[in-house]
Amino acid sequence: MPLAIAIDSDTIVQALKILEPYTKGARAWFEDSDEAWVKGTLIQRTDDEAVGVGRLVFVRDDTVASTTAQIIAKTASPPPPAARVLASATSSDSPQSATSAGTPDTPLRSAIASRHRKPSVRAAATPDELKRIVARGSRLTGGRISSMQRVDDSYVIDISFAELAEPGADAELLPPLCNPPILDCTPDLTTLSYLHEPAVLYNLRRRYEQRLIYTYSGVVLVAMNPFDPVPVYSPEYMARYARKEPGHEEPHLFAIAENAYKGMVSDQRDQTIIVYGESGSGKTTSAKYIMRYFAQAHHADTNDKQMSTVESQILATNPVFESFGNAKTTRNDNSSRFGKFLDIKFERGLRQKIVGGRIRTFLLERSRVAYQPPTERNYHIFYQLLAGAPDDLRSELRLDGEFASWQAFHYTRQGGDGTIAGVNDAEDFTVTDASLGMVGIGREQRSAIWRTLSGILHLGNVTFSGTETTGSYVDSPAEAEFAIAASLLGVEEHRLRQWLTKRQI
Repeated sequence: MPLAIAIDSDTIVQALKILEPYTKGARAWFEDSDEAWVKGTLIQRTDDEAVGVGRLVFVRDDTVASTTAQIIAKTASPPPPAARVLASATSSDSPQSATSAGTPDTPLRSAIASRHRKPSVRAAATPDELKRIVARGSRLTGGRISSMQRVDDSYVIDISFAELAEPGADAELLPPLCNPPILDCTPDLTTLSYLHEPAVLYNLRRRYEQRLIYTYSGVVLVAMNPFDPVPVYSPEYMARYARKEPGHEEPHLFAIAENAYKGMVSDQRDQTIIVYGESGSGKTTSAKYIMRYFAQAHHADTNDKQMSTVESQILATNPVFESFGNAKTTRNDNSSRFGKFLDIKFERGLRQKIVGGRIRTFLLERSRVAYQPPTERNYHIFYQLLAGAPDDLRSELRLDGEFASWQAFHYTRQGGDGTIAGVNDAEDFTVTDASLGMVGIGREQRSAIWRTLSGILHLGNVTFSGTETTGSYVDSPAEAEFAIAASLLGVEEHRLRQWLTKRQI
């Protein structure tokens, strides 16, 4: 049953601005419109708001145009706040001129007066009248609002939605989509009576408001990044999911990991977990906790309380890959700039312990080493090295004196801010250095890595000049730093100069 959702003229203008790429001229149509109103279908109803799929309708002379949008109507006491329209349009109808025999020029009060008749008239309202309509105190029937109230200066009256609906095929285009209240905040989206995008978004938002960041959609786990620490990854949480059947606990990464582990043990077949999402959605953190679950969860109820060396090494790869492959972007302070495939090997038999692993990386964003957009950073390892290297290492790497901070290097200052709120780069360098040692990279090899990183930083400060006739050459002020870079990289200075200034055919 269609629902007339109150919306004022200012909000319609705001909605058109948001939806302008989709409406193909609806904004211009509205500005020259005689009347405008909203109708739609209810999706969800709470004490504070009604969520629906609605249609903005514009009337000019004898023609009608409309465009569809997702709408949230507030149901507070009058005067009602303006409804707000979500930025993502579900679909759009470009304004089309169509002569209408029954132009909606009947005022709203006429529709109220004829409420006992069949809904054969088009109920229209001016923006001023629309401001005074709210969905307030309405009855719920089968999970749907079946009536609403009109608030006026002198009286309150129930209005049937049918009286505010435009007759014809449009009503069939907006089917009843409201889920019953018992399914509010359901842990599995597939249990919704009506499964569509607005209902999914509403359910995810309701769960997120309760700090429930995980929701099932069948066998898929939907994870919402809270961008804030949540206490749901402790050993106690692991124990809750270890050796449990799916569905016994709230949705969680650990349940997905446990299900894959059981499938491997019972079926003796390889299992795959795919972590997929937009940048900043939490893929790196999710993969890290899945690895930790495999390494730690099944020690809790056995005599073997300690992780093996292999398990410790696999976990130690996380800080290494984050330092060398992650960077701050506009959307994520710890964004992975590469893809990763992790293959964990378990022994056969009763114990099913981790006995090995293989990690493959691909699609590293190499251009970030030389260029970072505004507000972004280079890879974390450069800032960790500059912040956490001990004094003797700084002297060896020529990262002391005027070269002691990230502001001193072109490759670390382009974004304008070399720090991240809540992140201690000096401490992270200590963790990275220890993790490299844990995975088998010795002190001499680590020293070579630090020298290479420092050489890259110094080389980034070198500037070049030249023309097609004279060729390229290192600018005189940069000669000293060019020599430092060549020394740190272990390359003869004249050879490095030749590689960087002479064209090879």
